[in-house]
Amino acid sequence: MKINVINNDKILINKTKAIARNQYLELKKYFLKSKKIDYLQIVIFDNHRAFETEIERPLRSWETSLVKNEKILILNPKIENNKHFNQQNYQKILKHELAHILYNNMIPSGVPYWLNEGLSYNLSGQNFNKSLPLSKCSTCMNYFDTFDEKIYLYSPCFVNHLIKEVGLNKIMDFILSFSREVNSKENFNKQFSKLFPKTN
Repeated sequence: MKINVINNDKILINKTKAIARNQYLELKKYFLKSKKIDYLQIVIFDNHRAFETEIERPLRSWETSLVKNEKILILNPKIENNKHFNQQNYQKILKHELAHILYNNMIPSGVPYWLNEGLSYNLSGQNFNKSLPLSKCSTCMNYFDTFDEKIYLYSPCFVNHLIKEVGLNKIMDFILSFSREVNSKENFNKQFSKLFPKTN
């Protein structure tokens, strides 16, 4: 896989390339049916304004990175450096976005958003609240093709519950089974309830 990192800091560029290459090999073990990525571009922005110019809208309060057109856009951790985003969790955030790309390669629409987001959190090893009751975190299933900041609170916890309940392999098999048939929230939830009845 060819990796192109755009920034002026050569040390950060080389570090990011090495991290992304290792993360891709690790994540690909889970996303076996995701098409191979031959080229990955990562753009590291040194300020919010440059990031917002690229995405043509203001950054949301929780955003430090995102995927656009199979390209990872991320803030420079040396400059942003707050409690949610710093050099220590930079690797996890990169892995999170790379997981999104692999998921979207299997399901181009990226739906359901809650599963896409929850898997990316769990596979990247990011911190989240694992103590939420199932009745609370399962409300993330409302975020099929919509989202707001609550999806980042509830979906990681709910997917973590699923992983403990049935195992990651069964979840990935389920994604493969519906990847060509997801056309509505109702259709997805019907199939989901058959395989994961304890979550309903």
